[in-house]
Amino acid sequence: MRLHAFSKGLIALSFGLAASASHAATVAVVDSGLDTESKDLATKIWLNPVDSTVDGIDQDNNGYVDDIHGWSFIDNSYKLIDHKYANLYSNDIVRFFAVQSAGLKGKATAEDKAWANSLRKDQSFLKRLTTYGNYAHGTHVSGIVANQGDGVKVLGVKLIATENPLGSIRDSVSHALADGQDINFILRVILKGGLGLLAQAQAQAFTQIGQYVGGEKVDVVNGSFGIGPVQARVLLTPLLTLASGHQPAAKLVDEFVGFFLGQLIDKQAAFVDAAPSTLFVFASGNDGSNNDLLPTAPASIKSDRVISVAATFGDGRLAPFSNFGATTVDLAAPGVAIESTVPDDHRLLLSGTSQAAPHVAGTAGAVKTLNPALTPVQIKKIILGTVDIKPELKDKVKSSGILNNLRAQEAARLSLNDSLDSAIAHARNQVPDVATEEALVGTPDMSLWLDLQPHVLSN
Repeated sequence: MRLHAFSKGLIALSFGLAASASHAATVAVVDSGLDTESKDLATKIWLNPVDSTVDGIDQDNNGYVDDIHGWSFIDNSYKLIDHKYANLYSNDIVRFFAVQSAGLKGKATAEDKAWANSLRKDQSFLKRLTTYGNYAHGTHVSGIVANQGDGVKVLGVKLIATENPLGSIRDSVSHALADGQDINFILRVILKGGLGLLAQAQAQAFTQIGQYVGGEKVDVVNGSFGIGPVQARVLLTPLLTLASGHQPAAKLVDEFVGFFLGQLIDKQAAFVDAAPSTLFVFASGNDGSNNDLLPTAPASIKSDRVISVAATFGDGRLAPFSNFGATTVDLAAPGVAIESTVPDDHRLLLSGTSQAAPHVAGTAGAVKTLNPALTPVQIKKIILGTVDIKPELKDKVKSSGILNNLRAQEAARLSLNDSLDSAIAHARNQVPDVATEEALVGTPDMSLWLDLQPHVLSN
């Protein structure tokens, strides 16, 4: 009887998708760019209904000339990707990520691990790998978003630079010291007031993006980027070392890390506030840490229109790299060995909360497509209310569950003619849990892990 009801639900769900295709919910992927020439994404990319041609004229008068598929806030241009980086793609990069994926699943051979670890010692390869990772990241994320529902359109917003996205702030400090400026003055400004000023400067950039997506009536924003404790320590430890003249105690570093991340989160809330009709989905971070103790920006922004997403294996267990938080991370989604499109019509296996978040953002877009009347808060309620409960996620994420795309979409369809609570309850009864992969055959190997999630200290 349950399978029969589910089958009827799928038929109705297909009808609902066709019936509401005219809405085609928009998901903005704020990331490192988008290959607008991708064959895989050809029918999935948002087209500006007014400024739809490259003619040097701002037809919709929004200040972004020819933003036909979105906007690059890095280059102040409608061009969302620079294909000069296409030649970085190589078989060894593809193989490295395949071996990393196998390692995370405990399935990498000794020969493959030895090969991959030898490449990790090659600085030239690492530079090529990380640069290509930035080049490919936004398109990979967009492919995951687009794969969650037929009615979803992806709008590209480029925020992350392709090269050297984390080193710009450290470099600016080093240059100032090399130029002979007073060390105590620099430390006083940066450590006392500068961190707040930096957070404020970022808030202004984020607010501009929020205003843009709000103006384009974007339904969902996916943010697979962030800065957490690990990145903050990389930035702050050298500065504290200069200030004290010796290696600072971990407690002191974490005090400044907590202050800085708190400032970032407080200021970045303006990003969400600038688009009041939009749902924001953020990756929880790849530090393997507890966001309840030390937050991650922007995933720890407190708002009823924000969803923070952890990453799991295919069997529902939390990935070892994934950040978690019983009160600060909402749910989990698959984030290990996720295959998706990358620029120039290639495909790649990547892992991270960067890959988990777009599963949720794409599902949110599919839910909005099925019932355009749903508000961001209601979409969030549907997604969290339809998760597969996993005992291993108790005390790791707020919902104790993993995303169930079909169940969320069924709840959206039912909500057209029923109350939200009733729609969620009926969807839970009608749609089974997601089929999971077999349990891991070995211990996850983190020795091959490289975190390629872009960080927000990029501009």
